[in-house]
Amino acid sequence: PKKITSFEMPKGADFSITPIGSYALDCLTKKAGNANVIPTLDCAIVVPNSVWNTKDYLDHRYIDKRNIILWNISKFLSENKFKKKVGSVQWRYYNGNPYILSLILTPPEVQKSQGHQKKKNKTSHIQLTRKKFRFQFVMAMQSLEWIPIPRLFPNRSNVKGSKRSTYYNAMLVRDATWVQAGDTLKEDIDELPHFRKSLVLTKIWLLQRGFLRGRDSLDDSQVAVLLLYIYRSKKATSRMPPLQVFTALIRLLASDEFRMAVSVLPSADNTEAQTIASCKTAKIYLKNVKESPLDSKNGDPKTLIDCYRINSTSSGMMLLDSKMLGNYLENLSPSFCDSLQLQATRTLSHLNSTGNFKTLFMINTRFWNSLDAYTKINMNDFDWDNTKKLGNWDGNSPSDLGQIEYLSRKLSYMLKRALGDRIIDLRILTSGNGCNVSTVSNEIDSDEIPTWNIKSEDPTDKTETLVIGLKINAETCHRAV
Repeated sequence: PKKITSFEMPKGADFSITPIGSYALDCLTKKAGNANVIPTLDCAIVVPNSVWNTKDYLDHRYIDKRNIILWNISKFLSENKFKKKVGSVQWRYYNGNPYILSLILTPPEVQKSQGHQKKKNKTSHIQLTRKKFRFQFVMAMQSLEWIPIPRLFPNRSNVKGSKRSTYYNAMLVRDATWVQAGDTLKEDIDELPHFRKSLVLTKIWLLQRGFLRGRDSLDDSQVAVLLLYIYRSKKATSRMPPLQVFTALIRLLASDEFRMAVSVLPSADNTEAQTIASCKTAKIYLKNVKESPLDSKNGDPKTLIDCYRINSTSSGMMLLDSKMLGNYLENLSPSFCDSLQLQATRTLSHLNSTGNFKTLFMINTRFWNSLDAYTKINMNDFDWDNTKKLGNWDGNSPSDLGQIEYLSRKLSYMLKRALGDRIIDLRILTSGNGCNVSTVSNEIDSDEIPTWNIKSEDPTDKTETLVIGLKINAETCHRAV
């Protein structure tokens, strides 16, 4: 909900731009290995802390201000005088996440002459070069220093109408760690000679299964952090070739232990246990539990690890940063975690046998063909103005997750309980995972996320379509013919 429509920018605010994601790590793939999408160079516009007021982290005020800044930047860049240099300027949701708006800048096509002009009356042939890349800009915080650390604990609520705002708190931490996460990766990547190739291999595997760069899915930075985790936790070594590192990551994603545990990214030169024991955030939490507990009757969780385990909205695959300020994987729904674990388990069986490399990476068929049935739901049919009708479910609320994300998770949960063992997998697919259900029958299978032109369209006014894909269990479903 928009609570702030305008605000005054403080004088002398020093903004900066820095590369993030695969662009910063030099792990980009070409269009052929990028699900038919031209390479996107991700950059973060770092906003200084002086822009935010002391209470802007409450009730989505930070989100509103951040979007206003990005909107004014987009309007400035979309002026006609910059068209020849900047090209097209468009909006889109970053990975289909309504909490994070991003700006897409596609460079203009350059005219290139072919041959030499011998006579004045003859003109040389003009050819437009193809677009080889584009930029994506997201907003980032300078740091979290302006937000009290206890307000970021997963059992704290920073939005009205929710007993906890775990998802929203994680988004605040995410905006502050766009740059810091990249810096952490750069410290180790030079000492790990096969890190980049392992990351590219993992990205291709995820793309072919629809697990990357869509709503409710992983992004490049999260995949890189997962790889760093298996290195720092000694599940992989610097001597391992890329395929062995990839196998170690798949084994991690397939394990029930990682799914149910709260993992912490070990700090440099420390084990996971040592990182938890020396964490200042965990000590601040213990102090708050003793001095000002939230639940005086039943008592708060005894440790910060228990607090994350109880209050997580992802129901598994929790990977905290070294400072234990947030969960890197909080945006992932339980349904996505189920699908990822299922595919990782199947991949392990292929990796343990010979001659299956083509099945894992080189096959042209994408995950659309692995699903048996689809249903399409128009989200505009719901009464979004009356969010009380949605109610709270499993401790989550629309004011924390957002209305669309909340409804998507609730629908998948109810359908899985209703269908039981008659289905093997259930996937929530939106326009962030290809172009709606029509992508299933299109000749060009692309993971392109829809964009909106700055001057002509507003993304918030667009129809949101929810597509649900089902994989039928042949052993439990029998049809008499």
